[in-house]
Amino acid sequence: MQLQWKHQFEFAGFYMAKEKGFYKDIGLEVNINEWNHNINIIEDISSKKAQYAVARPTSLIDISKGKPIVYLAAIYQSSPLVLLAKKDSNIKEIKDFRNKKIMITKDHINDSSFTSMFFSQGLKLHNLNIVKHSFDVKDLISGKADLMASYISNEPFVLKELGHEPIVFRPKDYGFDFYNDILITNKDYAKNNKQEVQKFKEATLKGFEYAFSNIEEAVNLIYEKYNFQNKSKEALIYESQELKKLAYANSKELGTLEFTKLERMYDVYKLLALTENNINLNDVVFKENTASTTLNKEELKYLENKKEIKVCIDPMWPPLEFYNQKKEFVGISADYYKLFSETLGVEFNVVKTKSWQESKEFVKEKKCDIISFIMPTQNDKKHINFTSAFLTLPLVLATKHNVSFINDIKDIKGKTIGFPKGY
Repeated sequence: MQLQWKHQFEFAGFYMAKEKGFYKDIGLEVNINEWNHNINIIEDISSKKAQYAVARPTSLIDISKGKPIVYLAAIYQSSPLVLLAKKDSNIKEIKDFRNKKIMITKDHINDSSFTSMFFSQGLKLHNLNIVKHSFDVKDLISGKADLMASYISNEPFVLKELGHEPIVFRPKDYGFDFYNDILITNKDYAKNNKQEVQKFKEATLKGFEYAFSNIEEAVNLIYEKYNFQNKSKEALIYESQELKKLAYANSKELGTLEFTKLERMYDVYKLLALTENNINLNDVVFKENTASTTLNKEELKYLENKKEIKVCIDPMWPPLEFYNQKKEFVGISADYYKLFSETLGVEFNVVKTKSWQESKEFVKEKKCDIISFIMPTQNDKKHINFTSAFLTLPLVLATKHNVSFINDIKDIKGKTIGFPKGY
């Protein structure tokens, strides 16, 4: 297991999975390798020198160049990458970055969250004065650099300890909230060792869940066994608290990988002409075993006895789901339910309703077993149990080309907005 940086709480889930026996329980002995300057993670995975690794989002560029990489999980749903400056530097906005000395690595300068943030504020890469990254916060204090690429969980804490107030520029604050620390393996290795890969992923996520639920225990372990950076316990606790927020950002589940989010990241790299070939993102994400091998005996028996599952849909939501002229259930969700039926061996039959509102009422009255393609709202959570998402489609605000760029939800104040009745 190859890390993308030096030992710290960022990788606590791997340590806990090893120390608590989660890897041992699945029959694996796992060596966790710290990063150094002689290691090329992408090449090590491509050559199978390492079976698993943590990679940055820039690995999408490598995939476009033919590297046989497959994604297992995104440990951090929101990137910890930020640009850090001293508060007394008078750098207040992104536009103030022009001609300032910025310490940033090649990987980070190409990071989709950074480049998106720069471009959205009218800043191009040639406007930046890039200097070699020393990874030393003291260079900000001495003036060798005006800004430095940092992790929100590390360097701001160090700068405070040295008596300086940090100012942080986060891509998330500009609407660009992308993954980081993506667990990867070799595509052929995943194909030939599917069961092991799935179990490794599950054991790893179990390790991270344990680490974030038992921060003091995890910090003590890292401090005693993996603390080659000589961090204080206070620094490790600060790191753990910041990273926990990012691991569960916008999701109650650890490790989520959404196609639309990957697509948005990949589009940034295409826009910057960093990719070489188009890639099928469906082939990038590891496909887990089918339900028949992951459902327990009780669940399988329930389906066997159920025979039929009644489904309520939105009758007027093309192309997602609707009734055609022959009054047949069609659309994207219809295709999904055909696959579910084939996989589970149970019929999904639609209960016809006149509107979305009536469908929701039918579920509350138990005239339907499930409702298709519904997004969780606080009101609906009172009556309906929600699964994790099996399809993710972002809701966006659409405007004409001659309308100003909407960077923030506050920008629509006073505007007229159209949306379907009852939504």
